[in-house]
Amino acid sequence: MSEVSGPSSLWFERLYAYLRLPFWAGALLFGIGLLTVVTVVAIAVGDLWDFVPIEFQGAVAIYGVMGLFTQLAARAARRGVERMGEYTKPMRDRTPLALGPLYSPGFTFLTYGVLEVAIQPFYILYGISESLTLAQRIIISVPFMYVDLFAFTFLWVLGYSFYAIYRVGRMELNLKPFTEDRSLGLNPLGRLALRLSGLYVLFVLFALVPNLLSVILAPPIVAIVLALTLLSFAFFFLPLLPLRRKLLTAKRDLLGRLGPRLTRLYREVDSEPGGKIGQEVVNELMALKEIQRDIQQIHNWPFDTGVVVRLSVIVFSVTAIVLSRIIASIFGV
Repeated sequence: MSEVSGPSSLWFERLYAYLRLPFWAGALLFGIGLLTVVTVVAIAVGDLWDFVPIEFQGAVAIYGVMGLFTQLAARAARRGVERMGEYTKPMRDRTPLALGPLYSPGFTFLTYGVLEVAIQPFYILYGISESLTLAQRIIISVPFMYVDLFAFTFLWVLGYSFYAIYRVGRMELNLKPFTEDRSLGLNPLGRLALRLSGLYVLFVLFALVPNLLSVILAPPIVAIVLALTLLSFAFFFLPLLPLRRKLLTAKRDLLGRLGPRLTRLYREVDSEPGGKIGQEVVNELMALKEIQRDIQQIHNWPFDTGVVVRLSVIVFSVTAIVLSRIIASIFGV
């Protein structure tokens, strides 16, 4: 059974292929070129030529870069999940992973619609100067809504990628022997989760910078940015919980099978008259203790602990930037 139903590419990759554009050319054309056109048209329609502060120009420029970044990030996430699917196929005994929804334009545009309705009103009401009418605020938000199409496509791909990791963790897997790999072959999934989390944090940074440039930093917008930042921990850890359970279960089962043999040997030692221990018992005991130490070195997570430290530093750095901007705005610095 195939793991992919339909074309194994995202909607903008299919669009560029249909237009016979290299990916980089399509990303530039639609990420920056068309954004420039949309921005000029929005300013003209809203008669906002006198309302184009330097902060707005900087925000549009940053969003243009974010349009490029999110296309590259979504493509990288897709490829990472596909590689994970190939890597785990022997471990899953070819149980289907069902990556078809990852490429679905329907789910992508549904995600865009839901997030746009949930988030954009806060920016229209609180993130734009009150000197403009509501209609002008909506019009001036159109360029950002356009870039959100790429941004929220990335969020859909990211969310489904984490879900795919979770799905693999819930499957019956033929894990590697602990003598070959202390993570039992699951480390690539942990590394993928880390890379996806890193891409997400970079995305939050792109969304944060335009707000830092703005003189308006309303509490609802701050709350959204902080919530998005702290979500990176949930995105990273939650999909890996089934894999952690597999590691802990494997460690517990191996130690459980070793325990009775060690107990028998200790009983033999304890029952020896005069405290003398036969060389065969000593050799077997030493071998079993060495195996026990190796089993105890099986990782509790499919990643090194240093990974969590690096992720924490990045996330708390972003949080500190937001908080410092809030303090500066309160005291008028």
